[in-house]
Amino acid sequence: MSSSNKAIALKEYIEPGAAPQKFNFETKTLKRPELTGGDKEVIVQSLYLSVDPYMKLQMKSEGLFKPFVLGDPLYGCGIGRVVESNHPNYCENDVIVTLKEWDWPTQEYVLFNQSNLSSKKKIPADFDPKKYSSLIGCLGLPGLTAYFGFFQHGKPKAGETMVVSGATGTVGSIVGQIGKLFGLTVVGFASNQDKADYLKNELGFDDVIITKNTTREDITRELKQKCPSGVDIYFDNVGGEVGNGVYSCMNRNGRVPISVQISRYNDSHVNENNFDETPDDVAAIIKDRSIYREFFFVNSSKSDFDTAFDYLFNNLNQGNLKFKENIYDGIEKWSDAFISNFESQKTGKAVVKV
Repeated sequence: MSSSNKAIALKEYIEPGAAPQKFNFETKTLKRPELTGGDKEVIVQSLYLSVDPYMKLQMKSEGLFKPFVLGDPLYGCGIGRVVESNHPNYCENDVIVTLKEWDWPTQEYVLFNQSNLSSKKKIPADFDPKKYSSLIGCLGLPGLTAYFGFFQHGKPKAGETMVVSGATGTVGSIVGQIGKLFGLTVVGFASNQDKADYLKNELGFDDVIITKNTTREDITRELKQKCPSGVDIYFDNVGGEVGNGVYSCMNRNGRVPISVQISRYNDSHVNENNFDETPDDVAAIIKDRSIYREFFFVNSSKSDFDTAFDYLFNNLNQGNLKFKENIYDGIEKWSDAFISNFESQKTGKAVVKV
């Protein structure tokens, strides 16, 4: 077993509005953890690490989320195999994954104790190892975000129409498929024709609007043609002026769950901590039509995580959920994987294979 323990740390904070760059991160070599001699501990070898856009909100010195500590390993979602244990409920080769806390350090080997094991989920021994990465993708934080955004905040009714921005991203692609399973008409936003074809031909979206070189007025005009009965749910993964074109097409009592507004993360002209900045005319539509609009955090639904996970797990195994992944091989590629979240050509979930 290797004594090396490579980790990824934040070398310097990212200025608000700036895009993440490789120089913001560093690879460090730590001492491999050892059992302390107490009981109920495990040492886990990381198999896959997730990289998620929300982590950028922790990469500045202050803000909406608790910032990462410079020089310390980052943390998020991960999955790994137990290599040593003195915990009665965990044996060597058990596989565990983050579920209720996103506290998996971005390093090769991790020491967990009873406290932080309580927020992990043990994976059945017969689960296909080729699908391990999906447990931090379509079954992980993005899947949970799609599930709770759709059911708790979208409040869907069969036969309604939903529009999804960032539809080829992990959250957007999953929520669109859940919408189809529920009986909705689903229209997605995509940046080019290849992504549009993927949404329609592989994921089953009813229609797609290509957003490249479009204006807010273009979006409104196209939606009125594609959604003649109006829009009931706008699942907003992107934000921005193009997304504002949806509101003119929304029905009374429509719902707008806001997952992330990734278009704002690298824009120096907006406050990335304030997701309620809305043009006056859009605000008027929201008020006049009694549209429910809320930015939501999935951690407020932790008591229901097991139910959500089981729903996603069962639909994945039944072939009802499809997903794409971009696997980056080696922990040293973590920064490349993270930066890819903010590149428009990206399709699918970025995952690091440790």
